[in-house]
Amino acid sequence: MMPIGLSITTDISCKEIRHNPRAASFLRIDDWSILSHSASNATYLKILCDGRELLPEEMPIQRATWLGEEIKSEELEFVWNDGVRKFGLWSARPIRDETGVIVGALAVCEDITERRLLEEEKLKATENRHLKYLENMLECFAVFRAECDEKGRIVEFRSEYINESGRRDRNITKEEYIGRSMRELYPDSIESGLFTMCCRVVETGESIELDSLNFSNRKKPNTIEVYEGRIIKLDNERITLSGSNITEKKILENEIGRLDRLNIVGEMAASIGHEIRNPLTTVRGYLQMFGMKDKYAEHKEQFSTMIEELDRANLIITEFLSLAKNKVVDFQRANLNEIITTLLPLLQAEALHRGNLELKIELGEIPDLELDKKEMRQLLMNLVRNAEEALLSNGTIVIRTGLDEGKVFLSVQDSGHGISKDILDKLGTPFLTTKDNGTGLGLPVCYRIAERHKAKIKVKTGVNGTTFFVEFNNPATRE
Repeated sequence: MMPIGLSITTDISCKEIRHNPRAASFLRIDDWSILSHSASNATYLKILCDGRELLPEEMPIQRATWLGEEIKSEELEFVWNDGVRKFGLWSARPIRDETGVIVGALAVCEDITERRLLEEEKLKATENRHLKYLENMLECFAVFRAECDEKGRIVEFRSEYINESGRRDRNITKEEYIGRSMRELYPDSIESGLFTMCCRVVETGESIELDSLNFSNRKKPNTIEVYEGRIIKLDNERITLSGSNITEKKILENEIGRLDRLNIVGEMAASIGHEIRNPLTTVRGYLQMFGMKDKYAEHKEQFSTMIEELDRANLIITEFLSLAKNKVVDFQRANLNEIITTLLPLLQAEALHRGNLELKIELGEIPDLELDKKEMRQLLMNLVRNAEEALLSNGTIVIRTGLDEGKVFLSVQDSGHGISKDILDKLGTPFLTTKDNGTGLGLPVCYRIAERHKAKIKVKTGVNGTTFFVEFNNPATRE
């Protein structure tokens, strides 16, 4: 049996599509049987894409035959009358004769049923998850109660139903609630689905749990806060919406998770890093010695390649050892500006080597800190190198220092395209990299260095670029 599902038609009407054993097994028919929606002989089977049932002319093999399309990995759901569901990735392309005229089409199928059903089970488990609430939540959560009309507008609001936490959290008085719609009170309610959920509670009477909804902060522009809570229907078309601001909790959970991962890798580094490096040094020495012998002259290139790979392995181990939590550091009173100025020629040379990159510095007046100069140089070089790689061949990098609310900060800004959210949430995870030759240790090393210096790394990213902020406690303290 071929390892892939294969379907073929040489009939431009697509009424006769024949399927090999693997495709036939997926379609629940006999090997090499004919099955085609164009022939209307599959009324017992529905085929859907993104939840919508497809017409015969929308099927991949028909589109390839009739429109000359080439379809790649289109996910389709097959639903039989007996309740069986299957999922497949279908690709198709037209078959042409020697004159270029389409005479049929060929399609291949990958069965992804097991994976998709498992994903659905996980999603269902998540949707069925219920949060536990304390009985006395009136002052723990932001709570309000309102009567809504058919358009979701709040038409009645009693002062005893607005607690102090709710007024303080939304920065609005109880009088300002009356007559205002959910969209006005919560500008992000449409995007988050809150408005729709409130209407659903009014219509069905069923309570809804809220989990990790994002809203803009009325007091702080461009700031997103995370909420969890509950919507309950009362009598007379009234609803109660209770919520808790869990932004700080989420930030803390992410920070704890990242530090836990760093600690595990750091413990591994301290345990095995040196033991690996020592034999590598011995092997490298012997390779150099053998490479100098005349009888191995014809293998000189291979010896050089092996030495280069050993040097790369040694570099990875060096970064790996930097993650060790108990690494010895040499704190001295020093100034960040002096470290940056000393390192600037090297950074500029590397930027010039990488392409048309412009490197700028904007250094403010800052006090001295307790720093390990070597580690600060490594942190700065890692952040600048990441910025250079984000820009590829042209752009601007700006290194800044200054004071923010009395604390010294160092920032490295690039003019790239920003960091995607799925990567942003995992920054600092060891061995996470988007580069072909990256080790995934550069940023984890930066986070560990910052931790040893009692500093925090924050990231701001968008379509106009990314900025890494390193905020120091002023003055930094020794461990």
